[in-house]
Amino acid sequence: MSGVYVSLSELGKTNAKQAEQNKDIDDSNLPDTIKQILKNIRDLKQQIADKQAEIDKASQEGLQSEQQREKLKLLQTELGMLNSALAGAQQSLNKALQQQDLSDEQIQTALSLML
Repeated sequence: MSGVYVSLSELGKTNAKQAEQNKDIDDSNLPDTIKQILKNIRDLKQQIADKQAEIDKASQEGLQSEQQREKLKLLQTELGMLNSALAGAQQSLNKALQQQDLSDEQIQTALSLML
């Protein structure tokens, strides 16, 4: 009896992890468009946290050289872009919530999943 060995690539592992993290969104009774926006918001929040950690690490290392100062400036610019994208996604969610004929329960579910 021979066994089967399956190995996931790093991308596959990342996708599987994201699917598990978004299970609560997928399991909700919300329209697919709202689910996708919520997943996008969650992803952007994670990217913002990661970028902030990079900034904190770069700041702790000190800004001895011009290259280090430029790296910090670039990270801060990227963080600003992520924050802008998050604000846009939140506006899209608000607009989608207003356009859909959702129950109060569905609206509460969407808002709780956004947090």
